[in-house]
Amino acid sequence: MFNHHFGSLKGAKVRVDGRSGREFRQKFQTYVRKQAGSAVVNIRFLDSKSNSLIQLADMVAGAVHRAYRDDDKNDPRYLELLRPRIEDLWEFDTTKRPGT
Repeated sequence: MFNHHFGSLKGAKVRVDGRSGREFRQKFQTYVRKQAGSAVVNIRFLDSKSNSLIQLADMVAGAVHRAYRDDDKNDPRYLELLRPRIEDLWEFDTTKRPGT
């Protein structure tokens, strides 16, 4: 995402499910700041149990993930239900590795 945002992340506020441990949070913040630089101005970790938007983001990510699985649990139905609301979906060929 940080390599393909074409300037759209300027002033971005990032919200992440805060159930992860302290070590993950620190590493995540370091990673985002290195990759996005000044494009991301604020990172907060929120409890998904009390934040319905974090819950929604988790469900949408799960639906997209399920549609692209390479095993017998692949199921595009949920993604198709969401498709009318999707403005931009980036698809990358994950079978190719950098340098190949």
